[in-house]
Amino acid sequence: MKLSLSAKIIIPVQAAFCIAILSAIALNYFKMERVVQDAVATRFQVVTSGLAKEIEGGLNLGFTLSSLRNLDALIERERIRDERIGGIVLFDDRGEVVFAAGEGAPQGTVPAGWVRLNQNAHQSGRSWDIEEEGTQVIGTAIQDVFGQPAGGIALSYSLGAVRQGVLATLPDLATAGIVVLVVCLALTAVAVGLLMRPTQRRLNHAAELLAEAEKDPGRAAEAGDKDELGLGIGDFLKKVAEVRGQLSQVDRRESTEAVP
Repeated sequence: MKLSLSAKIIIPVQAAFCIAILSAIALNYFKMERVVQDAVATRFQVVTSGLAKEIEGGLNLGFTLSSLRNLDALIERERIRDERIGGIVLFDDRGEVVFAAGEGAPQGTVPAGWVRLNQNAHQSGRSWDIEEEGTQVIGTAIQDVFGQPAGGIALSYSLGAVRQGVLATLPDLATAGIVVLVVCLALTAVAVGLLMRPTQRRLNHAAELLAEAEKDPGRAAEAGDKDELGLGIGDFLKKVAEVRGQLSQVDRRESTEAVP
């Protein structure tokens, strides 16, 4: 199938639009996923920091971590507020669990990596986080009345659940991208078609003149427009007609001379 000049221009432009918009959809999705994950992590950092301050308030009154009262009420309150929380655990500076709630909370002792991060966080911001097999852990270091490390509190939640929530927005994001793509394709087709129409008309006219030149060079030369595409089609056809006439005269002369 022979494509017109407009189609040869429209197709590559529309292909570029498709690639650009599909790339934008993918980039926006992954950016949204990162932003949502960071927002959730910040939200839970606030939760662990709040719990740490309340626990430190009890320590300042002379209580130990194991003798603090109402820990279960404080932790259950936070778990009820956000169902994404898998577990919350309070542990001492050796990593031994003092109190744990939720299916995602470790029992006995917390992983050694948590203890190490918690000890480092005591000197730098007091908040820490780690990702383990699709689970995000957010923690805050706890200090005693003398400012010494007393332990930490950690909260865990499923990254899969967060990503699933972001995935639910993909149909809306794709729909918006498709609408933009359709509008761009339509505008491109109309704009290129209108801009190329005069040029296409001139090219078609030039093609007709060249086709006529094969049949009747003289008449085609007279019909040729000197300004056609700025190439002087009429002059060109006149030259072709002159050359053909001269060749015809030479052929007749040779034929005459060849007769005995």
